[in-house]
Amino acid sequence: MRKALPAFAADFTPMSDMRASATYRLTTAQNMALRYFHDLAGTPTNLLEVRA
Repeated sequence: MRKALPAFAADFTPMSDMRASATYRLTTAQNMALRYFHDLAGTPTNLLEVRA
């Protein structure tokens, strides 16, 4: 799934406005797709964990 995430940049063009940048929205969409994948696979996820 991680290899597919960069394809979002080619397929999804988020808007940028005063609330959020396009980069932030793209990153958020990628993270939501990854979380959905983990949810379907039954992998437990910690919503409070932050990785850098």
